[in-house]
Amino acid sequence: MLGQVGASTTQATVLDISGNGMRLRAPAKIPCGAGIKIDAKNALVLAEVNRCVRDGHSYVVAVTLLHSLSVFKDLEVLNRALFGEEYNCSKVQGARP
Repeated sequence: MLGQVGASTTQATVLDISGNGMRLRAPAKIPCGAGIKIDAKNALVLAEVNRCVRDGHSYVVAVTLLHSLSVFKDLEVLNRALFGEEYNCSKVQGARP
């Protein structure tokens, strides 16, 4: 959860995605109103929990998407905005030229 010192992480399964939300299956309860970060394979998503319901031995968590960053395209756009049009991958520490 965002904004908490020592915040924990957990694995979750995506059940459903819509234009502005997601449903996840998580092994633990996540409080309503909590801000969460979802690290997906090629994206980073910030979301807010608006429902968390027990379903057997897990929880179905509904979240509202607040912001998403597609690792490749959006990161390049952000870097160009921060560093100017002359930005290229060789300026990123550890990047291959």
